Amino acid sequence: HVKRLAAAIHFSDNLTMEISIEAFKKAADICRTIEGTVIRLAAQTGRNVLFPIQQRLITFLETAPRDSAEVMELLRSEMDLREASETLKILQECNKIECLNGQWQVKTTAI
Repeated sequence: HVKRLAAAIHFSDNLTMEISIEAFKKAADICRTIEGTVIRLAAQTGRNVLFPIQQRLITFLETAPRDSAEVMELLRSEMDLREASETLKILQECNKIECLNGQWQVKTTAI
C-alpha cells in the first residue's frame, strides 16, 4: 500500500517517472496514521448488535407494508425512538426498505 500511495503522492505533483524518497516517507506516515483505525474497524466486522433487530424488522415488513406506528410498536422493546429512527434511516440508505405513501416496506428491485 505504501508503494501505491507514494506513487499517487508523487504523480499528483510531478511528471517524472522516478518516485522520490520524500513521497515514500509521506506515504508511510499516512499509512501509520490510519493503520490503527483500519485494524479497529476490521475487528468490529460481524459484531453489529443491531443486525438481529434489523433482520426481524425486514422479516416483519416482508409480510405486508406497515405504517410507522406498527414499526415503532415492533421496535419499542428494543430501542428508543431516536435509535428506531436511525435504524430505519440506515436500512433506507442500504436500499433494504423504503417508505411509500406512509407505509414502510421491503424495497423491491426492478428486473
